[in-house]
Formats: sequence, C-alpha cells, structure tokens
Amino acid sequence: LEGADLSYARLVGANLMRVNLHKAVLNNTFFKDANMNGANLNMANLYKSNFSNTNLNYAKLRGADLREVIFLNTKMQDADLSGADLSGAILNKAYLAYSNLKDTNMSGTDLKESFLGGALMNGAILCNTEMPDGSVIYSGC
Repeated sequence: LEGADLSYARLVGANLMRVNLHKAVLNNTFFKDANMNGANLNMANLYKSNFSNTNLNYAKLRGADLREVIFLNTKMQDADLSGADLSGAILNKAYLAYSNLKDTNMSGTDLKESFLGGALMNGAILCNTEMPDGSVIYSGC
C-alpha cells in the first residue's frame, strides 16, 4: 500500500500491523480502534485523520503530516515521529513513552493527560502547546 490514496477511508478496528503506508495519502481517514503496531507511515499525509484508541506502538511516522489529527487514548510507545508536523493535533490521554518527538512541530497541540516518560523532544516546537499537566508552553513561537 506504499503511496496509496486512502483519503476519507473508514478503517475502524482494522488489523494493519506492520503495514507499509510510506508516503500514502490518508487525510481525513478514520482508524479508530485499529491495530497499527509497527506500521510504516513515514512521510504520509494524515491530515485531520482520527486514530482514537488505536495501537501505534513502534510505528514509524517520520516527517508525516499529522496536522489536526486526533490521537485520543492512542498507544504510541517507542513510535518515531521525528520531523512530523503535529500542529493542532489532539493527543489527550495518549501514551508516548520513549517516543521520538525530535524536531516535531507541536504548535497548538493538546497533550492533556498524556504520558511522555522517556520521550525525546529535542528541537520540538512547543508554541501554545498544552502539556499533560494542563500548563501551556510557548517555546519556539
């Protein structure tokens, strides 16, 4: 499925473990309750998609367009999101332990009640970003 266009698809509860969606166009796609453990979504366009309750542990999302994506209660342990654009994304109650968030744009991102233990955030833009404890950071504005 590398480079596929699955925009506006509904993949509720889908088992997409280790799927290769490198450079795929998946904007406005609904992945709720899916298993995407180890999926390759590097450089994918996921603008305004919904990953609520999805397993994205060990997923590769380097350089992905994740603007305004919903990651409500999503598991993203050891995920690689380096260089991704997460501006305006909702990551409420997301589990991001040991994830790579280096050089990500997290402007306007909502991280309320998320777990970031061990996450790498060097170079991340945190402009108007709501942190897990409810505080707002204006770093990189």
